[in-house]
Amino acid sequence: MSDCEEALIPWANPESPGDLPPPLDVWMEGECDYSDLPPENQRTARLIFKQEGDALQRLTGTESSVRFLPGDRFTGVDHGWLIQRLVLSPKLGRVRSSVYGEESIPRFTCFLDDEEIDVLDEVDGFPVGPKSDYWAREIASVGSDAITDMTIVAATLYEATPWLVSQWQEVQTDFLPIPTNEMGEESDYRMAYETWAWIAEMTAEWVAVGAEQDLAIKSTFLADDDDADEMLEHIARAAHGGRGTVIFNGTVVYQPGVSA
Repeated sequence: MSDCEEALIPWANPESPGDLPPPLDVWMEGECDYSDLPPENQRTARLIFKQEGDALQRLTGTESSVRFLPGDRFTGVDHGWLIQRLVLSPKLGRVRSSVYGEESIPRFTCFLDDEEIDVLDEVDGFPVGPKSDYWAREIASVGSDAITDMTIVAATLYEATPWLVSQWQEVQTDFLPIPTNEMGEESDYRMAYETWAWIAEMTAEWVAVGAEQDLAIKSTFLADDDDADEMLEHIARAAHGGRGTVIFNGTVVYQPGVSA
């Protein structure tokens, strides 16, 4: 699959993290310890407090999930507890796995006290956390009703917050990060933006392979998106040069030889 220019969809406006809710504001003022925070506030506190190069992250055993980057170090919990809750941080960026072997998922290693953990050897699949059954949450698809050639673009996008999972036929899987704000929070707004960007990328790929079939784009998640009109203009531009018609949820957004 060819690379796609990121400028096909403009960057989303940054989201403000808002004011710190109590008791996080009290913690930031140094008036209480991390361990005194309720469990739902501790992950946010760790994300705010953790700086690049921090040697150790102390867990309490009350966290519902633990986001990590390769090389992170943890203490305070046992091995089995940590393995069940590890979620790869979206800060790592896109990860691609291909059956052709040109790109494959790198090894992810973290540390618990003095123990080195090869995460992919121990978790069930890619470490996306509790939402490992992402295939039950399809949010967009592209394809043709008459696929006869394996070069034809046919892909599905699934939601596995904080990741989106793109499966292109049975050949390639991309794990796409959902950007977070400064407090480590994702939103439907950012997920929608990343979904539109994925659709534009798949549309450009459809053009690149010279497919003659029409391209049907379907997404109930984006059906009522307030930015749909603007985004479909970007999709139509991405489709420029395509040999078939591009249809979004039953509406034609591009026809060859027809000016926008």
